[in-house]
Amino acid sequence: MNIGIIGAGNLGTALAVCFARSGHRVGVWDVDETVLQAMRKKRVNPRLPGVVIPRSVRVATDIEEVTHEAMLVILCVPSQAVAAASKMLDKAISKMAVVLAAAKGWDAKTHLLPHQTLAAEAPSLRSRIGTLGGSAVAAQFVRGVPTTFVVGAKNIKSIAPVVRRAFLSPTVCVEINNDPDGVAIGGAMKNPYAIGIGILDGLGSSSNTKAMLVAAAHQEMIALGMALGAKRETIGGLAGLGDLIGTSFAEESRNRKYGEAIGRKGLHGAGALRERAEGVRAAPIALGLARERGIRLRVLSAIQDIISGKEKPAALYRDLAGLCLR
Repeated sequence: MNIGIIGAGNLGTALAVCFARSGHRVGVWDVDETVLQAMRKKRVNPRLPGVVIPRSVRVATDIEEVTHEAMLVILCVPSQAVAAASKMLDKAISKMAVVLAAAKGWDAKTHLLPHQTLAAEAPSLRSRIGTLGGSAVAAQFVRGVPTTFVVGAKNIKSIAPVVRRAFLSPTVCVEINNDPDGVAIGGAMKNPYAIGIGILDGLGSSSNTKAMLVAAAHQEMIALGMALGAKRETIGGLAGLGDLIGTSFAEESRNRKYGEAIGRKGLHGAGALRERAEGVRAAPIALGLARERGIRLRVLSAIQDIISGKEKPAALYRDLAGLCLR
């Protein structure tokens, strides 16, 4: 199968490597030519250290090179870049291709989820759009660690055969459901809570305390997710709870690392990691959506107060303890 990857971050690169190992024809394109040059010349990507990129992976010079013949295209750009990438994709992609949005977060201006932005900017693709989620840390599944992805799509019949064929592997499974909103909401919401777990790590907290946060986070994800149209079972499965656990406890997690740096060094000491933590952008949007619907997200509010500088990291202990006093 011909597969195109848009975005050569750690996820896009890991997917390209795994698809190539499975015998697929894979092309990768990114807006950062410096990264592409490293991939072409040295067959490595500084965004995914220690992984050799197979020679069979084509590192393209433009987006059309990886999309015009692809049966599957995966959009692996950050959430704030989905709109621009979708506009480019609408002009470059084969009209038969299935497109999966792998970004995790909301658009800062429209508050649309990635697959919703893709549908709005590339309306001709609407019947073939899905959301890619699940607990899938790139640095782990690229090493052959058993992993299950979750794909949500309204039109399962047109998407499922392509997705199942692409992800067929001894170490990778794929679940497919008809709840793309739920898959996307689970992926967006878990990031700020993973920052919270990282803060607790940085403060030297025990597993007891972290379990309190995970349990409360899960309930808050269900509350907002269902209010936004997600299914409870999606948020309670791998695309929600599973992704929350995977991201919160993975050493490689950017969101957890950022939170840990806050817990150890304070907000200013963690500044260098802030830009790559998607949870920083997701938290205020999720809280705004919750307020509009009369939903109180106590733990997410506490995490937002810390990452916005209103509270010190240790305030998270107080807010978690307060859950027991309601």
